[in-house]
Amino acid sequence: WGVGLSTGWRDSSGRIRPSITDCCEWYGVECHSDGSVGALLLSGNGLRGEIAGESIARLQGLKHLDLSKNSLTGPIPPHLSTLPRLTHLLLYHNELSGTIPTSFSLSKSITRLVLSTNSLTGTIPPELGQMESLTHLLLHENSLTGSIPPELALAPKLSHLFVHNNALQGSVPRSLTDHEG
Repeated sequence: WGVGLSTGWRDSSGRIRPSITDCCEWYGVECHSDGSVGALLLSGNGLRGEIAGESIARLQGLKHLDLSKNSLTGPIPPHLSTLPRLTHLLLYHNELSGTIPTSFSLSKSITRLVLSTNSLTGTIPPELGQMESLTHLLLHENSLTGSIPPELALAPKLSHLFVHNNALQGSVPRSLTDHEG
């Protein structure tokens, strides 16, 4: 991640910015007026390795997490679903693997869940239909199998569902084609 008070924070050009101990001044970090971290905007920064889910989950004020267009690997940490204010989770265009955590169904705040262009496997969890604020669910270009769960129509605000370029079978459930999210 390039973080550490002894080395500083690396910006998108790879330059180390030492002596900046206030994380609100770090590249890609936006803070609320109270000094709590509100956004990590690190798209296209050459990040590698696994997502430090437990560490990120400590950022209770986080509303926007954008780690897209990097080289992140491993599973999607279920800890991310515990962030009470998170509205945008953008993890697309990485090398993430494993299944989609069903724990996202517990989120009351996520509006955009964008996990496309990864190497995710397994089925689309029907529990995602319990996400009361979800408007955008983008899962295209993975290796998801099974069928599109009709339970997704239970997400009252869902208006954008992209699941193309997977190994899904069957047709789009009628409950989704009639859905007015």
